[in-house]
Parts: sequence; C-alpha cells; structure tokens
Amino acid sequence: MINQTISVAQTPIVFNYQAVVRDTSNQPYKNQPVHLEVQVRDGNDQEVFSDEHDVITTTLGVFNVQVGSGENKTGDLSVIDWENGGPFFLHVTITVGATDPKKFELTPTQLVFVPNSLYAIQASKSRTLDGFSAGPGIEVAANKVSNTGILKVEKGAGIEIQGTNMPVIINTGVLEVIAGTGISLQGTPAKPEIINEGVLKTDLAGGQLTGEFENLSIADLNAKNGDVLQYHQPSQKWIPGSSVPVGSIMPFAGPESKIPAGWLLCDGRGVDQSGVYAALFDVIGTLWGTGNGSSTFNIPDFQGLFMRGVSYTDTDNYDADKANRTPKGSGGANEVGSYQPDEFAAHNHTINSMNGTSGIGSGIYPLTGSSLGGANPQPVSSSGGSGETRPKNVYVNYIIKY
Repeated sequence: MINQTISVAQTPIVFNYQAVVRDTSNQPYKNQPVHLEVQVRDGNDQEVFSDEHDVITTTLGVFNVQVGSGENKTGDLSVIDWENGGPFFLHVTITVGATDPKKFELTPTQLVFVPNSLYAIQASKSRTLDGFSAGPGIEVAANKVSNTGILKVEKGAGIEIQGTNMPVIINTGVLEVIAGTGISLQGTPAKPEIINEGVLKTDLAGGQLTGEFENLSIADLNAKNGDVLQYHQPSQKWIPGSSVPVGSIMPFAGPESKIPAGWLLCDGRGVDQSGVYAALFDVIGTLWGTGNGSSTFNIPDFQGLFMRGVSYTDTDNYDADKANRTPKGSGGANEVGSYQPDEFAAHNHTINSMNGTSGIGSGIYPLTGSSLGGANPQPVSSSGGSGETRPKNVYVNYIIKY
C-alpha cells in the first residue's frame, strides 16, 4: 500500500514527491532502501522526462524525493511545453528492500498544479523583461541581458531575488540589484562583490560553499540527534552518518527495531553489491558469503557467537587449530569470516581409588574406563551442563556499518 503526495518545490525545475510504503498488513516498510523510477508522459503516452532515485524510508515508512533532481534518464523538466503539450501524467515504479525486494507499479497520476506552476514560471522568464531600466551598452534580447555599461535591475516579470529563477545576465560593467531587502551587487566580473544585509535564498547551489554563515541549515535527510554528515558515493549525496569506517562492527544495546540508519544487524543476510551497500561490499567483499553468486553478498552472521581475532602469523599460537577453521565465504581458514565450532580440549582425570579392582593404585588415568585394566574397570562419571562450555555472558545485537 502506498500513499502519494505531489507538491511544487521552490525551484522551477523540480517538484516534490512523497509517499508512505506499507505492506499488506498495513505495517510500514521502515528504514528500507527504496528505488524509484519516475516518468512524466504526455496525453499520447509518450515519455517526455524520466529520472531515478535511491532513498531510505523513515521509521514510519515515509520517503521524499524531488522529481528532476535524481539520476536523469530522459528529457528536461524546464523545456517541457506545459502550456500546449498536456495533459501530463506521472508514472512511478517503486522497489522496496534489498534482501527480498518488493516492486510496485503505481497507477498513473495526472499532474495538475505542478505543470501550471512550472508554466507560470516559464512564461515569466520568456515573454517580457519589463522592469529593466536600459542604459548605455545594454541590450535586451528574449531572456538575456547583455550589459557593457551600468545595469539597474528593478523587480519586474522574470525577476525573483529570493529564488533561482533569474534571467541570464552578462555583465562587463557595474551591476546593481536594487530589488529585494538589503541586497546589492557591485564590482566587475573578475571580482564581483555581494553585500547582503537581508535574506538571500537559493534552493540549488553548485561549486564550493565557503565563508562564514549564520543559521546555515540543510535538509534533515532522516537525520537523528548526534548524527554527522558523510559523503555517500553511490548516491553522490551527503547523508547522516558517523565517524566510524564502513565495515566496523560494534555491540548495540538496543533491540533490532532501534538500529540506527546506516547500520545493519549482523544476521548473515544477502544484500546488493551495488547501490546502497556498494561501499560495504568494497570493504568486505564475499568473505562472509557469496550471496547469489553474482549481484549480492552476505553480511556477517554473529547470532549466538563470540568474536576472535585472526591469528595470521601469530607465533604465540593462541589459536592452535586455526588451519582447520571453516571459511564462510571466499576467504581461507586463517582469514576474516572463518568459523570454528566449540570443542573440549583432551585431558586426564585423577582417580584415587577403585572399588572392586585389583592391582591398581592411585594415579592419573585416561577417561576411558576400559583402559584401566583389572577385573572390574569403572567409567568416570560426567558432570556439567548440556550443549556447550561457556563463560558468563549477556545478549547484545552486533551491527555493521555500511
């Protein structure tokens, strides 16, 4: 079950798409990777735009994307003929989960408010540039202003100071913007100067962001208290993360439902080699399992197990049986990912006396009763619990960073 919401974003070349993903029992798919294939088609069912997005749902099963900001496949939202080419329809295919992905192809939704808004913005850019005070060296042609003199921009059609929808301005002289609160631009193309005593708002930015800023904020991206930002190469975005490296394993004192974003329970599941888990695959490969043999790999399975350091060339021989360990994946016996079952070391017991035997005094004998000799050999009685030899312990969840 998927509930959809479409709304207009601040920038004219994207619009928001939000949905809640639930299973057949109306339970949310929480903290799950979601892959979206989005298409805009015209009334003749011809595709005019498409892009794809990879996101992770919240604990309520909610995700939000901006159509037009994903991995572009075809077309450009800014050049669609919203006035004459409609009606337009939004087609969305959603794939949820990595281990057992579920794919949903949603019923096409007619776009109503978004095209109207985009067309209104497009019209304001392209029809007239009234509000410009022309001076020496200024040429106005369509949506471009060429200036070799002094240009004063007063608020008019196509001018929006607190947004990104401004016409292209080529300036080789002095540019002064007097529309907006407290903003002025003065200088030359080689070294322009922006003086801002009011509010300067941009929805999309490129290049490097440097300098000192008060109250600078970014989208929450499902962040939690204490998160830091890290760069996620598969999505090419900054996302909430931690300072620990990918592949780190740590004990977690909470239940599975409280595992933070960016971490997985060490339960041996198979996950995709590409996409959300590509960085983890780059670190551990198939040492913990080869998955389906092509597109997936297994994460560690620590359910009910203790951890032990790899011996490698250890001369103290702390793990005398290291060569007989069992690899879980593509590694060797004495490598990360190998498994060792429980074992009880061979030993002898002291027997002080044996009733009903002759010729045997006190001493140390093997555990096998028949090896004692004499007329009436006796076995040594067993003691202890059943199943395993273990120290005192507590349960935790082991989790791995991806």
